Formats: sequence, structure tokens, C-alpha cells
Amino acid sequence: MPSYSHFPRALVARLGACVFIGGAVFLAQAEAPGAHINSIKLKVNIDHSANCRLSLSASIEASEMGTVWYRFSGPPGVEFDFGGEGTKTLQFDRFFGAGRGAKFTADIHGVLRVEAAMIDANGQSGVELSDSVPADYTCGNGSAIARVIPQLPASKPTLHPAPSRPALPPAQRRPMTVPGAFKPSRPATVPGFRVTEVKVSQYTSNFNGSCPTDDMLFRWTVSTDGPGSVLLRFMQESRPIRVETLIFSRRGTRVVNYKPTHMGSPGGHYQGWIGIEVLSPNPVPAAHEGYTMQCAPRVK
Repeated sequence: MPSYSHFPRALVARLGACVFIGGAVFLAQAEAPGAHINSIKLKVNIDHSANCRLSLSASIEASEMGTVWYRFSGPPGVEFDFGGEGTKTLQFDRFFGAGRGAKFTADIHGVLRVEAAMIDANGQSGVELSDSVPADYTCGNGSAIARVIPQLPASKPTLHPAPSRPALPPAQRRPMTVPGAFKPSRPATVPGFRVTEVKVSQYTSNFNGSCPTDDMLFRWTVSTDGPGSVLLRFMQESRPIRVETLIFSRRGTRVVNYKPTHMGSPGGHYQGWIGIEVLSPNPVPAAHEGYTMQCAPRVK
């Protein structure tokens, strides 16, 4: 297999303006013909099963089938499993997940990044896209579990009380009313309310039959330490599917189901993952459920 170790330099030389949007970098020509990367999202988690290790996962979406180049990078001191660079040939879907383990022996500061671009028959590409997350972790002498280096909170401005107004005589006081006011039926969220765990439960991991199908079922459990509202987002690879609110009346665990409809097409082969991530009260990365589908050919 040919090496693409010099591909990013050639790509940058060919590309035009550099635009920074929300921490992600987009490099693009004035017009980007042909295949290109639509979106990319990087997530980083601490690997609690080994000393000084991180787990990186990237969700990458291409505009069409083809070969995708991608590369993970980080600050000095980070070493990636299997090297930071790779390629992926997309034959059945435009979405895929790429991952790397990362180890280090001392504190690291900077950003962890993943870049991706399409490769055509001439080794050229469309739009290159990169995403990054902060990489501030401590590990001591390399024999401990990695921990996030806490960031000092920004200083708060001094607040000055507003000037007081003279009180009205009792005869002029009127109770304040709000049109259409009502008492909330949801349980009050207790201070410090958190989601403590999100786990993949029983689900349909493999399917072989007629498509489109309604027979795929995905299931998770969500646990909290008290009553309150949990905002969930369902993801298919890097695509958000929908957002849902889960109400807890007390501390405990709830089951969350997702059953997609009209999934797949006759004769198609699909592989990917479905996941949920917690948006509030505290962010929790997506719990993934991988699946494969083999759809029977269309009956003639």
C-alpha cells in the first residue's frame, strides 16, 4: 500500500483560505469539486484500565464513497497505538469511526487533533477537515491513571447592588401576576444532580433479511443520583438523530429504547453504530452500539 505520510503538506499547498469556526479548522478552495469530508468529530476519554492512557475516537462523514485519509496528532510526549495515520476505503456507507489509543509518561498540555480528507485517483483531495480537543492531563511518573489537569476558574467581576427604591404604601401595593402561570409538574432538580452512568443494554447487533426493516432495536440504561431532567441526544455515527428528555422522579436507573424505521435498502450491506450521549445536567460521551446489516436482494 502506498504511503500518504507527505499527503497533508501537498494538500495544504493546494488549498486556499483557512477559516476557523468554533475550534475546528476548515481548509478549502474557493470551489471544492469532487469528493470531500462533510464532518468530523473527535472524542477523548481516559482509559481507566491502564496507566497513563487515553482513548481517542473520531466520527468521520464523507460526501461519497471512496478512500479517506486521516491522522491523529497531539502535543509532545504523546505516542499513538499503530501510529497516528491511516486510510479507510468506504464501500457501503459514507460514515465510519476511527480510533487510537494514546500513552504518555509525563504531564501533557496542548490539543489532541484528528484530520481527514478524501483521496482521489491522483492522490489529491477535496476539503480537508480537522477537529481538536484540549489535552491537559497529568500522569506523574507514568505509573498512574491519567487525570484531567483542573483549570482555574475565571475571576468574576465585582457586582454592585442596584440602588434601592422607596417602598410603596400598603394601599398601592398589588400582587404580581403572570398570565397563564402554572405549577411545573416535573420533579425539581436537586442541587448537584448528575447522571452517574450510561450503559449499552441488550440490542440488535446483526441483521440479515429483507429491507427496509423495522426490526432493529437499540437499548441503553441511564442512571442518576437523584430526581431531575436528563437531556439525551441520539447519534448515528457523527449524525445527530433526535433529542429526548428523560424525567427521573427519584434516584435510579431508566431504560431507553430506540427503534428506527425503514432501515436499509434491498441488496445493501451496512455497518456502523448507534449511540446516546448526555447533554445535561453533566455531559457524558456517547455509549455506542455497533451493528451490521445484510439486506436481501430485491425480488424481481
